[in-house]
Amino acid sequence: MNPDTLSLPPTTFDISVFRKLTKLTSLTADNLTGLSQVPSTRHTVGKEERLVETPAPEPRFFIVVSGWLYAYSGTAGRDRQVYDIFQAGDFIGFETLSGGDNHFTVRALTTAHLIEISPMLMMEFTGRHPRLARHLQAVNTLSHLILMDRLKTIARQRPKARVAHFLLEIANRERLTSLYHDGENGNSLTFNLPMVQSLLADCIGLTAVHISRTLTWMTQEGLIERPARTLITLKDEGALIELANYQNRYADFSSD
Repeated sequence: MNPDTLSLPPTTFDISVFRKLTKLTSLTADNLTGLSQVPSTRHTVGKEERLVETPAPEPRFFIVVSGWLYAYSGTAGRDRQVYDIFQAGDFIGFETLSGGDNHFTVRALTTAHLIEISPMLMMEFTGRHPRLARHLQAVNTLSHLILMDRLKTIARQRPKARVAHFLLEIANRERLTSLYHDGENGNSLTFNLPMVQSLLADCIGLTAVHISRTLTWMTQEGLIERPARTLITLKDEGALIELANYQNRYADFSSD
């Protein structure tokens, strides 16, 4: 992992993190200005490069500026379980702000840009800004709730419903921070999904074969389209929601 102090303009931090927090909470850009001024280090990690090792020698806290990363345990092709996906605006290592440790290995799914802030400095900053701290904790709690929803789908739902649930989850996360927009008919959304089928399978407890068959079925049924290898278009979001019995936690979320 190489520190990168040149490739990211200061406003890049504002675009990803500010968009997410101002959409989910009552915070404004003015409320968040101080966050971008906390001393930090910028990093760039290449595809499949590890960001956090387990056990980590010391607690670390990151904010994702761009790119995708994933947290996992185990070994690919054997017993790997993917616990979470991180995208622009997400926090990695939030548990370290309350004295915890990083519990999972984190690896870059694509080239990713991140800001690293010392957990001690971040705790000092949130201590001086209790309202911001409450909102950050609320957003982190939301992330845990969404993770619990995914675990429930793994335990309770059939493969088609699991895949539908995961696609809807990622689509709604993309709506928070990306520049993709709904289609003209208001019922389609195109978003980036740079995940090979084996990794997607490890997210929702299936095999790569199951993933391939399910995506093919969804395409044939007119539920999705795949305009490019890493792009997904939801063509009938309502049908996917019904299939997955999906609840949009982002839409229901409120943090005052």
